[in-house]
Amino acid sequence: MMFFWLFGCTIETITTYTHVSQREENAVAEQDTAYLGVLDPIEVPTQDDIEMVLQLGVEQVRSFRVGRILDVYDTFLELTDATCPRWFNNPDGMYWADTCTSEEGVQFDGFATSIPLEGTEPDAYGNLFTGRQIHCEGSLQYADTRLQCVGGINELTGVDGNGHDVFYTYSRPYVLTIDTEEIFYPDLEMWAVNAPTYKAIYYNGVQVIESEIGTLGVVQFDEQTFSSVDCTKEPNGRQHIQVDGVWVYVEWQGDTALDDSTCDGCGDGYVRGEPIGEVCADFDSWLAWNDTPFD
Repeated sequence: MMFFWLFGCTIETITTYTHVSQREENAVAEQDTAYLGVLDPIEVPTQDDIEMVLQLGVEQVRSFRVGRILDVYDTFLELTDATCPRWFNNPDGMYWADTCTSEEGVQFDGFATSIPLEGTEPDAYGNLFTGRQIHCEGSLQYADTRLQCVGGINELTGVDGNGHDVFYTYSRPYVLTIDTEEIFYPDLEMWAVNAPTYKAIYYNGVQVIESEIGTLGVVQFDEQTFSSVDCTKEPNGRQHIQVDGVWVYVEWQGDTALDDSTCDGCGDGYVRGEPIGEVCADFDSWLAWNDTPFD
């Protein structure tokens, strides 16, 4: 890995989520039937609740822009002075580490480096990328804008081995607060390609679904690709959706669906290995961009 809305629905009918270890839930399917017989029964979420959380996740991963964080960070760095923050050097380049307030009023607490990526050699997949990236631990604040950061993020553009435009971004669970708006970023990577005859986008990571009434659930995107040449109603790959502490496993057929009966925007849902019927979502927003997914 490189260094680095709301959907129309009645939110009131959803129960806020209680965190349950996904490892615990997945382990259930690996136990023998005798063990399963003594498990406490669980209440399977309704299809409406599952699809509400899923649709929010699908829409929210497309709405986040790491570039917005990078713009805020760059603005903060323009307001440093000769003594705040203190700068240091290592083999990878310059970084700041300090707890201070600059003359312009920016509060620095932690450390960060922001060395741009200027690719000169293709990566292992034949992609040549350039762009902005930072690695930050701590927080920065100026006036009513605060950035809480943990880890490395980036937003990159480039070309692949065929000369097609490619895009990559990696986000971590940063929190950007502007006045009363609080934005929680996902732990997620995205890759996309824009070729003359097709487009495709890939997601891998976790989106926590927040709302005004609390945390509604979690959607895990497990190496999912959605393209304009396979089934255009659903992606491939798998998802785990947590609603009210219960994990729902969904298998999609986007890369194998050959007719309208299977290319229908619905995947097969399971709870504890038992089928619960189809789970459906609208993925159109994933390819609703023109030149770049960063628009």
